[in-house]
Amino acid sequence: ASKAETPPRIFGYGRTRIGGSYMLYHAKDNTSWDVIALVSGKVSGFKKFYLHDDEVTLNGSGVVATVPEHTDRRYAGRVSIQTRLGLPTETAYADIVAACPDVWTAAHRGDGQASIRLKCENIKQKDFLSVYPRGLPVPSAVIDLFALWDPRDGDQDPDDPATWVAYPAYDQAAIYGLGDRVVYGGVVYYSRTTANVGLIPDESQDAWASVWSNPVLQMIDYLTNDKHGLGLSRAVLIDPALPELIAEASLCDALVFAKDLNRYPRYTSNGWAYFETDPSEVIGSILATCDGWMSFNGDGSLALTVGVYRAPIVPTITDRHVIDLIAEHGIADEAKVNELKLSFVSPDHKF
Repeated sequence: ASKAETPPRIFGYGRTRIGGSYMLYHAKDNTSWDVIALVSGKVSGFKKFYLHDDEVTLNGSGVVATVPEHTDRRYAGRVSIQTRLGLPTETAYADIVAACPDVWTAAHRGDGQASIRLKCENIKQKDFLSVYPRGLPVPSAVIDLFALWDPRDGDQDPDDPATWVAYPAYDQAAIYGLGDRVVYGGVVYYSRTTANVGLIPDESQDAWASVWSNPVLQMIDYLTNDKHGLGLSRAVLIDPALPELIAEASLCDALVFAKDLNRYPRYTSNGWAYFETDPSEVIGSILATCDGWMSFNGDGSLALTVGVYRAPIVPTITDRHVIDLIAEHGIADEAKVNELKLSFVSPDHKF
């Protein structure tokens, strides 16, 4: 987390781990109170919490109950976490208002700002390193980020985010077929295996995947959203090309077998950026997740294709297709080896 005086705002898509910037860093009566701004905008849900690089689990009151990777005394019973999703009108953290009314009042709501409240109790000096082995905890969270409009569902209104979860609620006793969609914890998931009875969507990603990790849906949102995106005209850019974009989105969601013989969506995109990030970098990052190519049609609408084999339109190249030819003899040593740089999000390695 950053303590910069004017920190940049963050937005993002899919599921990823994010730290943020301090809105409050205050100690009173042997208790440390921190509020960390994470994402500017309403997120879909908090899935995991970390203190430094230690994943922690919380009880029903938000108090750290266990640290799965450790069996020592760290954090347990001394640290608590609360969150805010970033609703347009939020609610101030009541316990901070009660404990620190001179610096934090009910007016400190953090409207439209997803955040974490961290409370750390002080302890005797001789026990400090047992409870806080890395010093004062620095929090981060795994978050399901922005909801997305999915034009494949006719009940969704692109101008009303409340309709973007227009799917049946998850039923733990139901058997879902491949590609069936449900809402669980405010997030839309689709089934990628039929062996999913009793498997909770947000805990069993071997059986479920988030629809909002679809790179084509993310690109549509980024190009047209006037808050965190470019705010371009949906009527001009998207609507004329909607059938083609829907087809590309479905190609991303198509379930394919991996080496471990499990099915996974062909392409998913999970990441975040600053509002100040150059749009070309954001667009390039989303396209990279789906081996995508983007341009514009003659009418100004979006032309977007993802990396899926398609039969060539011209089956044979003949002399009439060759406009120019350049022959080069020899390759410079420095050009003989291609360099491929990869980056990826790995939940198994703490993101």
